[in-house]
Amino acid sequence: MAEIFPLTIRKFFVMWLGCLALVLLTYNPFELSYYHWLLGHSDDYFSLKVAVGVGLLLAYIVLFWIIGSQLGRVGVATGLLLMALTINAALEQFDGATPLVRKFITVLCIGSILAVGLTWPHIRVNLAGIFNKRYLIPKKKYRKRWHWWHWY
Repeated sequence: MAEIFPLTIRKFFVMWLGCLALVLLTYNPFELSYYHWLLGHSDDYFSLKVAVGVGLLLAYIVLFWIIGSQLGRVGVATGLLLMALTINAALEQFDGATPLVRKFITVLCIGSILAVGLTWPHIRVNLAGIFNKRYLIPKKKYRKRWHWWHWY
């Protein structure tokens, strides 16, 4: 059963690029991000700024829901600690770097940790060889409310 969700380097690279793009779209040191666009001095396109903000918020909610449902509270706390330690270790290596490089390293580490958290269900299936059935098949008492867009 583990062959249904094979994790290849290509899939991990695509997920890593997606997480990195999400983080870079939210904030990047080159001032070409949603954060800098939102705090800009012009009030033009306010409704577009709100719509893009809601879209980014939904993307983060889905991402953190996937990560949180698979890792649990202890796993999320461990991931946050790992992210803080990774950023600290990476910034210590580049002690004399400019603030631009230090910000980019921080954003790169955050995107990488999110990508590992997102691919963790695939890694767990490949290591254990079994599925976590509570996410795939509902209990019989919930089948009445099981909608067509869920997969069995």
